[in-house]
Amino acid sequence: GSEKRPLYFISYLRYMTLVAAIALCSAFGLMLVVIGSLSWHFMPLALRFLPGVLWIGLAAFFAWSGYHIGYEVKFSRDRLIWLAPFCSRDVRLAEVRELHRTRFPSRLAVLEIDGGAHLLVGKEAGFVQFAVALGRAAPHLKVWV
Repeated sequence: GSEKRPLYFISYLRYMTLVAAIALCSAFGLMLVVIGSLSWHFMPLALRFLPGVLWIGLAAFFAWSGYHIGYEVKFSRDRLIWLAPFCSRDVRLAEVRELHRTRFPSRLAVLEIDGGAHLLVGKEAGFVQFAVALGRAAPHLKVWV
């Protein structure tokens, strides 16, 4: 039968996938910068470096998402735990002010915390049930899903 994988295994896979994506995009981008500067003399100077810079930018986006987009949110009676591949956050449920969706990208939702902090989470299967349960556990929370 299908058994559920332990959380540490899933987080390890997400972490390693993100690290591999960052490494590959960075290496490919640096390679394109070097190749472009040495052999693409028929192109204008700015365009020689553009493909490499775009790949390095993609690596930077992957690194940013590893710190800012959570893959799991859990809550208990008084705590909310947000997990991302490179960091995690544990806050009191009373500090969570609002849960709302983003316009772009539409697959993300935002948990707003006291002090102006935002925690991004993916809207995956079971998200609506999570939002309803979170709204029941924290009646002060505004839920806009």
